[in-house]
Amino acid sequence: MDTINDPAWFYSSLAQTAAAIVGLIGAVLGSRIIEHIGLLRGERKLIDEQIASVGQSIRQNTEHINDLCEWLETEIATDEKELAAGRTTRIIRTTRTFGRSSHSTPGTEEDLAKHKAALEVELPLARRTREVYEPLTGQVNPQDSLAYAGRLEAFADDLTRTMPERESYANMTRSGAQQLRQVVKQVSDAQAKLLPASFKFVFVLLIWLSLTGVIWPLLALPGSTSTHPKVLMLGALVIGMLGLIGFFAYQFVELWRLGRFTWRT
Repeated sequence: MDTINDPAWFYSSLAQTAAAIVGLIGAVLGSRIIEHIGLLRGERKLIDEQIASVGQSIRQNTEHINDLCEWLETEIATDEKELAAGRTTRIIRTTRTFGRSSHSTPGTEEDLAKHKAALEVELPLARRTREVYEPLTGQVNPQDSLAYAGRLEAFADDLTRTMPERESYANMTRSGAQQLRQVVKQVSDAQAKLLPASFKFVFVLLIWLSLTGVIWPLLALPGSTSTHPKVLMLGALVIGMLGLIGFFAYQFVELWRLGRFTWRT
């Protein structure tokens, strides 16, 4: 048979050449992806620690301001009860303020009217602070987290402007917002470099060469599907090629998982 007019040599040569190229690309891409995943896992550990720290800080502030509101309401109710009973002073053994733990003392006798008035000034501020705080849960969403940080900063700035004597409230809230912004930046930077454009391009090229350079030419070979052994060999090759593509697809899924962060407290 005249080899010039026989297409078999062309299909077989094309399949061999493409298979060699696919193998080389696959080896390089596989090693690069595995190395990339290893680096991202190291960075992920540091980011998770920062997320846990900020999440715990926000949660503690949320719980603290809730406890403070309840304590203020209880103390005011106690003062009102004592005043209604005709008393003018009582022993105060516990004091609280936002950002600090409760302080217990041996007790000092204080004027009930003044003590009640001071708490009534503090209570509206504590309630305003409680409105801007909420615990961080679920997936870390950069847009939602930035919006949350913006609300905290707006409240802190307004408090600094209108009530400079309550700077402790503003400082605690502003500090939480800054920590939140730092975490968002770390998460955004990590997500931006999860899957480099070069990986996407090479993966698409790998699929293209596998389908058009290896599988298609082999299917087009004369007599490739005429006998049972040839069909089995061709089927095994196709399964192997699809398995290689599946391996890379799994690695890409792993990269996607590395880019999903969760608030941990």
